[in-house]
Amino acid sequence: MRYGMQMMPMQRVWLVLVPVVAGSDACGHGPPSVSPPFDQKHSADVCKQCVTSSNCQWCPLSQSCGTKRMMGFDAKCMGNGDNDKPVDTGRDCGYLPPWMPILEDAYGASLEKANSDVMRCLQGRVERWKVWPDSELKSWPSAKISEFSCMSTLLREAALTSLSTHQVQLKEQGEWSGTIQARALSAEDLEGHEVHSKFCEAYHVLFPHEACKAKVFGAQEFAELRQKAASPGGAFPDITADLERSLRSGPLRPPKSKDSNDPMRQGSMLEPGFATTYDGRFTISIRFEEFKNLGKLIHGQSSKEGAIPMRSHLRRHPYSLLQRIYGLVRVKMLDFDEFCLIMANEGYNLEKKIQGGAAVTRYDLKGKSRNQKKKRTDPNAYALLNGDFQEREDNQLPLRNWQCKALKKKAVPDIGWLESHGMAGYSFFVEIAKSERTMVGCSGLPGVPLCNERSDRTTTTVAIVDYAKSSSAAMKFGGYMEDFIEDVCIMNKKESLESWQIFLVVGVFAVMLLAGALACWKYGADFMRSTQPHELRDQSLEMTARNVRGPGY
Repeated sequence: MRYGMQMMPMQRVWLVLVPVVAGSDACGHGPPSVSPPFDQKHSADVCKQCVTSSNCQWCPLSQSCGTKRMMGFDAKCMGNGDNDKPVDTGRDCGYLPPWMPILEDAYGASLEKANSDVMRCLQGRVERWKVWPDSELKSWPSAKISEFSCMSTLLREAALTSLSTHQVQLKEQGEWSGTIQARALSAEDLEGHEVHSKFCEAYHVLFPHEACKAKVFGAQEFAELRQKAASPGGAFPDITADLERSLRSGPLRPPKSKDSNDPMRQGSMLEPGFATTYDGRFTISIRFEEFKNLGKLIHGQSSKEGAIPMRSHLRRHPYSLLQRIYGLVRVKMLDFDEFCLIMANEGYNLEKKIQGGAAVTRYDLKGKSRNQKKKRTDPNAYALLNGDFQEREDNQLPLRNWQCKALKKKAVPDIGWLESHGMAGYSFFVEIAKSERTMVGCSGLPGVPLCNERSDRTTTTVAIVDYAKSSSAAMKFGGYMEDFIEDVCIMNKKESLESWQIFLVVGVFAVMLLAGALACWKYGADFMRSTQPHELRDQSLEMTARNVRGPGY
């Protein structure tokens, strides 16, 4: 009897604890937290669905439904203010935390699509919010999706702010207009100025002691590098409007492995440190470390012969192979505090032109500074190496002789310019598209040697990438790169005339025949009808008359 009386209290405690623990992940009859739209009515509706259950309380700051703790203690809610205390009844659902109108005014309906990275970032941080799945990041854990989304949100907002026209125009006094007072980018002064971020304003309401800020650098300099004069071939309009559309199109994307749906295998947030805009048209180095060298390239180094500013080099050499750069921001949030460089797509967006049936292979190629037999351990990596190039392409770029000549002519000035600045470690990025049916072609892309077509339905792009690394052996490295071009793009290949060349030869010959016939018809007739004496014409007329009269005359 005594034994039974001792056990009964233990059993009763266990029965009380079970529903509390079991219900900790979900509470009430509605969603666990509010979702867009972030307005008063929607907030009140979700709150009332929560508090209909006696063991549930509404957390005003996080706009989520929490479960009461054991022994009847209040649910654990974010915030320390009086307005942040748990709510038990629908009468108290009226409080609207400041972050809600901030997000609703700044983003509105786009929170569910184009700015869904805002939501995914917060969903991984705010209590009881569930991270929305991402169809392109199926293998990523929720925490990593949220982390990447935070970086994407802040980087896009900072970059878009830096693109605003009125913020890169100088006043007469030489001061910057707009909300950003950005200093010039240089090796001596890399201080930027903070962007006023609506996202960070809302984030700090929820997490007042956590970092969330972004800075922009070199707004005027990058505005010049986005102009037509600095574009590939000097033939494309100012890229600013296109870049703005791409940044607004949706969250940033990590690049995928060539034949894999798993972006974690190659090109995640940490490896190799690149992302793309949602539409894939622009590349972003999200852990860019060579910002001091970048300042030297952009402004030039007057103490070094030939080390002119980048904009001057691009205007002198419009078909420069250098990957174009468009902006620099610094993002600080969570454990991420990095410079991010916004660049053109390294393949001039060739892949955007590819239809079904075309195979694309990318290579990151260097001269003898790299082991020429080195291969990727993963054959499906985004870009393969020299050893893969030797094996798959027989160590030869699929270019015509005249295209090879153009490539060498344009590459040499770029290599010389990088040598003058003391830069090394860069690569030739080669993208080869082969199709069995329809030529991918270079229409809408820069011309030779940046983009090259061949009659066997092969299209090849070439660019110089990752060129802001300094080295005392820059001259030696540059020599290796020139030798490499000589080796992989020989100009004395035996090759037949391409169809356009045949048409050109036939066309020129036909035009010459037609021109000769017209000249004979016009000038020959005038010559024969002339009354001016001429020995050749007189002899010709006499011979003609004799032939008409016949023999005997």
